[in-house]
Amino acid sequence: QSQEPQKHFQDLQDQSQELQSQELQSQEQQSQEQQSQEQQSQEQQSQEQQSQELQSQELQDQSQELQDQSQELQDQSQDLQELRDQS
Repeated sequence: QSQEPQKHFQDLQDQSQELQSQELQSQEQQSQEQQSQEQQSQEQQSQEQQSQELQSQELQDQSQELQDQSQELQDQSQDLQELRDQS
């Protein structure tokens, strides 16, 4: 007769340990998932930044080219003007 409460208590303890164990695993998994997501997020931001830097560099190059061409045009137009003046 006295065995019953003892057994019941033991069952409850087992269940409690089982629950704690599951909770722990669940927390570990969430923690790993979060770390993984943070890492992916950082990698993605890093790639986006590199991509933007590249685009920015290309734009600067193009802008430089345009300035050069514009300078050439000005020079040519000045040459033409001088030719006209001579004639």
